[in-house]
Amino acid sequence: MRDYLRPGQRLAITPGQGGFDWMAEEILGRELFSTLTIYAIMPMPFNCRIQEFGKVVQVQELKRRYRVGCVPASALDDVLAINTAMFGHSESCGSFLACSLYPINAIIHPARLFSLLRGWTKTGQPLPENPLFYEDMTAECA
Repeated sequence: MRDYLRPGQRLAITPGQGGFDWMAEEILGRELFSTLTIYAIMPMPFNCRIQEFGKVVQVQELKRRYRVGCVPASALDDVLAINTAMFGHSESCGSFLACSLYPINAIIHPARLFSLLRGWTKTGQPLPENPLFYEDMTAECA
């Protein structure tokens, strides 16, 4: 991707996982990184299901409220305007670091996987059906 980035461009990540900005700087190099705006969107705008692999997805949910943070912080007004135009209501959560401290995946996924797999044993056999991660979520794991 480095070859396609140009000074002044914006690079968005969703969800804003911790350390993304550090990895981006390491991979892109300080010179290019310092010319970009890197911003995080929380939460992810869509939950989708594959309808036809490689061709069609079905949007399960489109979120309506977002929090964003960016590097450099001076680009916040620009990032808020872009995100609002693309997805709807957006507000600042502070710095990019604040976005990375919103660990929704790290909170919800382990509980869901535990509830899904606790009855499964090491039989070497796959699960009898492909579980729906979000659609079949129970109150117990939420």
